[in-house]
This record gives sequence, structure tokens and C-alpha cells, in this order.
Amino acid sequence: MDRKEKIYEELKSYSGSGEAEGLDAQQLAELTGIDRANVSRKLNELEREGRVIKLSGRPVRYMEREVYDKCLEKEKKEPSFFFMIGQEGSLKKQIEQAKAAILYPPRGLRTLFLGPTGTGKTMLVERIYEYGKSVKALDEKARLIVFNCAEYAENPQLILAQLFGYKKGAFTGADRDSEGLVEKADGGVLFLDEIHRLPPDGQEMLFMLMDRGVYRRLGEPDRERKANVLIMGATTENIEETLLQTFLRRMPVVVTLPSLEERPIEERLELIEYFFRLEQKNIGMPMYISKEVLVRLLQYSCPGNIGQLRADIQMICARGFLEYKVRGWEKLEIRREALNENVLMSDVKTGQSYLVELLKHYDDYHVITGSPEEKIKGDGESVFSEIIQKYNEFQKQGKGGEIKDSIGNYLQNYTGNLIKKYQDVQIQNEKNHILKSIDPKVNDAVEDALYFAELKLGRKLSERMKLGLKLHINYMMERLEVQEPAKTESLKDIAIGYPKELQTAKLMRKLLEEGLGFLIPDEELWILTIFLCERDEEEDFRKIGLIVLAHGNSTASSMADVANTLFDTEICKAVDMPLNSSIEETLDKVTKLCKELDEGKGILLLTDMGSLSSFGKIISEENGQNVLTVDMVTTITVVEAVRKALLRGTEIEELQADLNKIRRLRLIQDEGVQDEEPRIVITTCISGMGTAKRIKEMIQRVLLERKIENVVIKNMDITDVACAQTELRKQGITDVIAVVGTVDLKLSNVPYISIESLVMGSGLSYLEELLVHSELGKRQTEDIISSDRRFLVEPLKQFLEFLDAEKTEALVSGIYDDIIEEIGINLDQKTATRFIIHVCCMIERLMKGETLPYRGWEELKKREEKVFSAIEDKFVFIQHKFGVTVPPEEISYLVELFLAEMAQ
Repeated sequence: MDRKEKIYEELKSYSGSGEAEGLDAQQLAELTGIDRANVSRKLNELEREGRVIKLSGRPVRYMEREVYDKCLEKEKKEPSFFFMIGQEGSLKKQIEQAKAAILYPPRGLRTLFLGPTGTGKTMLVERIYEYGKSVKALDEKARLIVFNCAEYAENPQLILAQLFGYKKGAFTGADRDSEGLVEKADGGVLFLDEIHRLPPDGQEMLFMLMDRGVYRRLGEPDRERKANVLIMGATTENIEETLLQTFLRRMPVVVTLPSLEERPIEERLELIEYFFRLEQKNIGMPMYISKEVLVRLLQYSCPGNIGQLRADIQMICARGFLEYKVRGWEKLEIRREALNENVLMSDVKTGQSYLVELLKHYDDYHVITGSPEEKIKGDGESVFSEIIQKYNEFQKQGKGGEIKDSIGNYLQNYTGNLIKKYQDVQIQNEKNHILKSIDPKVNDAVEDALYFAELKLGRKLSERMKLGLKLHINYMMERLEVQEPAKTESLKDIAIGYPKELQTAKLMRKLLEEGLGFLIPDEELWILTIFLCERDEEEDFRKIGLIVLAHGNSTASSMADVANTLFDTEICKAVDMPLNSSIEETLDKVTKLCKELDEGKGILLLTDMGSLSSFGKIISEENGQNVLTVDMVTTITVVEAVRKALLRGTEIEELQADLNKIRRLRLIQDEGVQDEEPRIVITTCISGMGTAKRIKEMIQRVLLERKIENVVIKNMDITDVACAQTELRKQGITDVIAVVGTVDLKLSNVPYISIESLVMGSGLSYLEELLVHSELGKRQTEDIISSDRRFLVEPLKQFLEFLDAEKTEALVSGIYDDIIEEIGINLDQKTATRFIIHVCCMIERLMKGETLPYRGWEELKKREEKVFSAIEDKFVFIQHKFGVTVPPEEISYLVELFLAEMAQ
């Protein structure tokens, strides 16, 4: 089976599954394993053979012909809105207004359509009428009656006769009874075009019909007739000056259509193509339109709007067809000579140069084809879809005509992906390490080619560009070995706009072919050109500020240095937090740095974890700056942050979301059989498995970042400390590095890192030291835990699955203060932190129906009645607030927490 048949069978199989939306070329390429460019070519062949249908929209989708025909039949029975260019763009609001008007019960809302001549008011009324029938708002037999008020503007009596009908003898010449347009439109829509030409008494004659649904024929003053008519009107004039206010009050919906000049230029291009398709259908043969004709039609002033545009295209096609016949051309070409004088002589509009430039660098002729028997209503692939898509991408990014900006961004993304391919997470030895991944033969060949390229271009090329090109050529050789061509279609429109760079790229290709000993395909030429287009100029656009924060003497600095060196920048700053630094001191440093770095694009804090994660919100509230945070970062996260922050158009919210995706990747620790006896980190937690899971993820992050192997994390559900040693012996656990969590197992010479130290102090840094230098042994960590509980909110989010951390922390913090006051004791901030984390996690557990056991709680309650009762009383509010019951077993753990701290 050849490629074309394989593609057809895949499309037929998909269409036969009942899906009506079709497949695009990229999806088919992935399903068949065929290059996208080949898929597009084969689809075009299948479309010309009539075996598949191209559907409207972006991206262009395809359906098997028979299935498409069945879908058309089905659409006739199902609600839909009939295609209009701009229905998802400049006309979206107007169409939604009109649809709402036709659907409003019980009979729709009367509507006025405003806009200059030729803007499509009549067409929109026709489409809305068809839509009303399709959704059963109008009966299938309902009629659309159109009346142009201008035809009888000078004779009001004839207007009334036409609208309401007349009785025989009502006026001279009335020799029989005649029904009016209102009667014909009964149950349907009466469209009054140029309604401003309806005289005041004619407007008033409609009041009775609008208000009560009755009217009288001329000559029948005593007989009322009933009619259910939805009135719509259209005008080019100022309705406040031409229509009675009493009439306007009876037309509740006003829809204003934009002029052609006000509509986006890509919609104008679609309209041009659509009208050419209509003429091609009439002629019945392919039409070759020169790009000069298209450019001129995009640029000329068209005061008659869409109506004039269509008329001009009809005349252009007629002239082109005449030339084709008279001169005996082999094909029908629409050249510059066929343009009307008003098109040629019209003033050229400005402000649209980018799309025009794209057109100029595409093929000399754009071919319009299609089967004559096909119904044209905007379906079929746009021959300009790639141009429009590219234009829209730049418009959305706020780049307008700045084609050069795309080149730097493309190379940044492309080079970044290649670096990841060769380096994975081992980006630590700067550029020299990356160069080791490149074949020496490739390195030498590219260096030689770049030398001649600089001579031909007369300028130096950036080091970043050279590194990226070497990575690309190295990767290209790997691809070509498995016959995987580059996908460069989207780069062609940019590359051909730089003839000097394109010629230089051709020279480079010859040199590389000689140096590497194999042929480089044409597809690679566009990529070579793009690389040559990049300029080594200092970017002057505003950038997002980046600050890395981490516990330890140099953790943050190391990560920032790697990223800055890799991209030859200083955009990323670092703030290290040694073990003896207070959180308040560090916050002051970061606050000052945020003010210095803010260029109006916001500041992104890249933190390791714990209380540092709270800085962003605190600084935002105090300084009014846009400061966001990504926590639990690694070197690869910082590298990615710097790469994307250097791209023009990157927004801080977008960057934060992308980095969070990296952070959320599950860290999987291999706990299989090791060559050496594994070292153990024990996690203990009485707050629930969710908390234990979060603690484990924090430790795994440390293992991954520091590349520490042969460490196993074990969670122990031990509530009785006295049993800890026995349980460890049973499990054969000997080499314990540390105990981390909410329960200190009191193991001899084994350091304990509490949960409050882990999230609010230096616990994480201490754990890193223990894992790297296990001979440190046990020492007491002198954490400086801030009394400002705002620093607890962000770390708390790591432990809560669905509760709002900020609101829950505030509530539990207040309860803690009340309990302390009632008991009459004064405890340190560490106890408060542990209490808040435990209770917040407890609430979530209870909401999920999970409780912790506690043997002997009855005895504890009798012995410590004051503390027990104080906690029990204050927890009544929690029970009401969250709809849970706090059992005495849960309270017992908190009693022990207070007793342990009170005993110290």
C-alpha cells in the first residue's frame, strides 16, 4: 500500500467511527508515521480526485467524501449556524446578538442592523433566518420576506399597500383584493431594508402590528387581521435622526456591522479568496491568481465594502477570462492587467505591511481549484491558511510586523530543546560540557562554514548562534541516518524574506556537504537561513526579573551561575540563606532586589521550599509589585526559566505555569536491590499519609538535585516511641541517616529534623549536608523560626490537598492562640508551627473519613483534663465549620504535643 492509500484508509477508518470533525495533516502524520509535508501533498491529491473533502477552519481538517456527504444530510436536521467569514473574529459579537434575538421566546426580538453600504447586513439576516429554522425557533415553512423601503419612498400609500395589502376599491387601480407582505410573512420574518426611507406615518402603521400582532388592510378600517411576524430592519443612516423614537423603542436589539476597513486584514484575505472561489465555480476551471493581484486587492481603498470587493473581483475574473480566451493561454491566469482602474488608481492603505510581505514571499501564483458541483459556502482549505495562521500568531504575541523577533525566539526554543536532548538534567559544566556531545567532525565542518559565512555577510555571528547551529547539524546527521526529514514548512515564509542570508546558507550547505561527506536535503536550507538571520544585538525589550532563593551557603548562587553562563546573560540573580540567617533578614534582601530588578514585567522567585515560598505574596502585598513564586526548583528548572525569560513576549504567568509543570513531574526513587547496603531516611508522621507523601517528595527532590544514590526513604507509622528500636530491628534497618517528620523516634546518634524545621527553617539544608556527608552525625539544629505566621502559608500548601491554606491557617492559628491563653502557658513558635500543620492536615483527613488510633486516650484525658478540655472546647468551632467530628484519639496527640513542649 503506497503512502496516499495509507493516508486515505486511515482517514476513512477515522471518519467511519462516527467522528464528524475530521483530521488535520499533523494528526494524520502522527497516525501514519509519514512526514507532515508528504501527508499534505497526498491529501491535496486525494482532494483533487474527489475522494476527500477539506473542511473550513484552522487547522484545516479533512473527511472522507461519503462520510462528509452523510454529515451534510445530518446537519440539515440539527441546529447549526451557517458559515460566515469573521464569525469567530470581527463578527462574533454581532452574530451572538442576532442569534440571541431569534431565539428569545416566544417569537424572537425585533432587530435593527446598522452599518455602511456593502457590509453584509442582508446576508447576516439571511443566515440568522436559516439558523432560526434549524433550531426550531421558526417553523420549517416560515418565510423570509424582504422589502426595500427605498423603492416606494416617494409614495407612502404604496408602501402601506405593499406592507399590509388592500381591499378592492381602496384606491384608484385597486381592482381586486391583495394580500400584503405582512400576511405573506406570517409565522416568519419581515426584513425591511433601508428602513430609514420608511416615512413617519408608515412607521406608526407598524406599531399596532408590533404591539398587538394585528393589522388592517387598506380599505378595511373595521376589520383587524392577525399576524405573527418578526420584524427586522437595516439602514446605513443615523437611526436617531431618521427613525421615530417611539419606533426605536419597539426595536430592542441593535446590531452594528463593521466596515471592511475596520475588519482584520486576515478576514479581508479570506473574503478575497471566497469571492475568487465563487467565480472559479462559475467558470469551472482552475484559476491562477498572481500575488501582485492579491496584494493590490488587500491594499486598495474599498468604500463600497464587501459588496464593492465582490463586484471588483467579478470584473477582474471576467477580464482575465477574456484574455485567456482571446490569447489562447494554456491556463486561466489573473494578472495585474486584469485589475480595474479603481483598484489600480486607489490610494494604498498602510499599516498592513507584514501580511503583505508574507504574500510577496510566497509563490508567484496562488491556485484556486474545486469541483464545479460542490456547494460553496466557505468550505475548502484556504490557500492562504499558512499565511493567516502565521500572521495571527504574531498579532497575538503583540509583535505585528516584527518578523526578526520571531527568528531569535525560534532559535532560543530550538536550541533549548537540543540542549535538553543532549544534556537531560546534567547541565552543570557550562558550554564546554555541551560541546563534548558534538561530533568533532561536525564541529570542524561547522566552524569552517561559519568562517566563510561571516566573510560573505560582512558581520560577526553570535556565539549563541554558533553553538545552536553545531547542535542542530549534529542532530541533523542523526535524523538523516534514520531518514527522518526536518519539518521546515513554517520557516519558509520567514527565510525567503532574507535573500542575502539565503544565498549564504546555500554556500554553507555546499561547504558542509564537502566537510561531512553527505548531501544535505533542501528542507535544511530554511533552518540554516534562520540561524544566519539572528543578530548578536543586546535585546532592549523589558524582561521578567528572576531571583533564585535557597537555604544553604551557595545553593542558589550555583543554580543561577549555571543558567546565566549557559545563555551568556546576567538576568538571573541569587540570594543564599545560610543556616545562621533569619528569615526576616532574607526577606529584606529579596524585597530590595525585587525593586531593583522590576522592569514592569514582574518578578519570579525560584525557591527551594519552606518559608521562602511565602516571599512572593508578602512582597506583592507590601510593595504592590507582581511577584510570583515557583518552589522546589532544581537547576534544570532555573535553566528553563532563564531561557524562556529571554524570549520576547514571554509573560510571567505563562512562565510560572510552564515551570510548575516541570516541578509537578513525579520524582520516582528506585528502592530496588543496590550493590551497596542502602542508607535509610525515616519519615514519621501522625498527620496522615498525605503529609508523609509530601515529606517524601521533598527528600526525593534533594536526592535528584544532588545526584545522591543508594538512599531509601522509609515511612514508619510509629506512635509509641518506645517501640521504635524494636520495630527497626524487626525490619533489619540499621544505617539510618536521619528521622524526618512529626515524631522524634529518639534513636541514638540519629539526627531528628522536625516538620517545622523542614518547612520553616534550615531542616532541608541540614538534610542535604547529612546525605552528602553522613559522617557529620547528630547535632542540634538551631533553627530561627519566624514568629510571622505569614511565612507558613506557602509551605502549608504543599501539605494540603483541597483546603484553602491561607484561610485554614488563619482559623487554626486563632484556635491555637485561644488554647494557649486558656491553659495559661507560653510556648515557642516551633510548637505553634507544628500544631498548625498537624491540625490543618487533620481536618482534611477527617473530611475524608480517616482517623488516627490512640491507645489509652481515656487515661490521658483523666490525667490531663485541663489541657484536654481546652483543646476539645476550642475544636467545637472546627467541627461546625468543616462538618467533621474530632474524636478524642485525635485530641490526644495534640495533648501530647503540648505536654512535651511544657516539660522542656
